[in-house]
Amino acid sequence: MSLQNIDGSYNVTMQATANVAGATSAGPIATPTTITCFPLANGYELSVAMEPNQILWDDYGTGTLDVINRWNAGVTGGGGNATAATNAVGNTVLGSGTTASGFSYLQSQFSFPGRNPGYLFAQLQTQVEASPVLTNAYRFWGFATIPATPTAALPLSNAVGFEIGINGKMAAITFASGGRILIKDLSSTGNNTQPLDGATHKYEIFFRGDNILWYIDAVLVATTITGALGPDVNTLNLSFLTVANTTGPTSSATIISAQVTVGDTSRNAQRIVDGTYNWRSAMVTPQGQQVVGNLTPGTPITNSATGTTAAITATLAGVANKTTYITGLVVTTNNPTAATNSTVTVAGTVSGSLVYGLNTEIAAAATPQPAPLVIQFSSPIPASAVNTAISVTLSALGAGGVGQVNVTGFQL
Repeated sequence: MSLQNIDGSYNVTMQATANVAGATSAGPIATPTTITCFPLANGYELSVAMEPNQILWDDYGTGTLDVINRWNAGVTGGGGNATAATNAVGNTVLGSGTTASGFSYLQSQFSFPGRNPGYLFAQLQTQVEASPVLTNAYRFWGFATIPATPTAALPLSNAVGFEIGINGKMAAITFASGGRILIKDLSSTGNNTQPLDGATHKYEIFFRGDNILWYIDAVLVATTITGALGPDVNTLNLSFLTVANTTGPTSSATIISAQVTVGDTSRNAQRIVDGTYNWRSAMVTPQGQQVVGNLTPGTPITNSATGTTAAITATLAGVANKTTYITGLVVTTNNPTAATNSTVTVAGTVSGSLVYGLNTEIAAAATPQPAPLVIQFSSPIPASAVNTAISVTLSALGAGGVGQVNVTGFQL
C-alpha cells in the first residue's frame, strides 16, 4: 500500500493465494489466483462480499434435539437396528445399523428456497469413522429431499451435498429427481481430499441453481458452473442420511453432526424476523400491508362439547413432535334445577392445571341466565410437554343442567 494520495485515497496492490484441490496424495496445492474488482458508479469503489446472514444454527448444546423449532423427528426404518438421531451435549448421531436396508435420517423442518443471485450456504461440522471407512452403507449430508423409504441404491430425490458411497469413497454429488450426478470423486481415486482421520471436519456448500461449490476445511474441492448438473428442485431441507446396503455393514455406519449453520448471501434475511429462528419472518399482503392481528404462529385448532348433568370436557389434542397451546375458552350454562357451585378446570398445561369458578347458584328457571365464563389468555399457554393434550372440563351441573364448553388454540 502506498502513502495516502492528496485526494484522501490509497493505491493498493493486492495478491492472493487460493487453496485448490491437488491431484497428488500431498493434498491441496497453493495456487496464485487473480483478484477481480468490479468498479461501481463512482469508479473508485471496491465491491466486496459480506458474510452470509444466519438463517438456521444448531450446536446441539442442550443435549436434546429441538423438534419444536428446528428439526423434524429423526426417522428410522428398513426393519433393521438403525438408530434415530441420538443427542448428547454438543452433537447428534445417526446410525444405519447392521441389518440390510436399515436407515436413519434427520431433516430440518424448513425447506430453504433458492437465493439467486446470491447463494444458500451450509456449514456442517461432521464426523465419520477413521480409515478404513465402512463399506456396504451409504451416507449423505447437505441439502436434500429424502424418499419415505430410502435405500443405498435410491437414497435421495433432489440433493446437493457430500456422500460416502457403499464403497467407502467420499464424493461431491447432486441428485435430480432420483438420478445421481457425480460432481467430483474426493477419495484417493479422485482428488484425494477425503478426510480419513476420524476427526470432525468442516464441510461447506455454496449452493444456487447454476453454480455450486463444495469445501472441506476451507479448501475448495468441487464446483459446478451450469444448472444442468444441479437438482431439478432447488428448495430443499438440510438433511442427514445413513442407510445400509442390501448386505449390511460390519458395524453401524454413523454420521455425527457437531454443529450446523445455514446462511444466505443474498441478504434475504434482512427482514423482520424472529430473533432466534430466522426463517420465521413477517408477512406482507399483495397490497404491501404487514399482516398483523390475532394470528396464531402454528396450526389453529378448536374443540367444543355440550352436555347435561355430567361433567363436560372439550379437548385440544396433542400431536407428535408438536406442542399444543390454548389461547382462550368460553363456557356457558343454563340454570340447573338445583343451584350448584361449578368449576372449570384447564388440565394438561405447563406447571399444572388452572381452575376457575362458575356461578350457577341462581334459582331454577330464573332469568337472566348465568354469566358465561370467557377467557382470552394474553399469552398462549403451552401444554406440559410435546404431544400432550389440553382439556377444559366443566364440572357436573346436576339435574336440569345444560352446558357448553368451547376452546381455541394452536399446535406448533
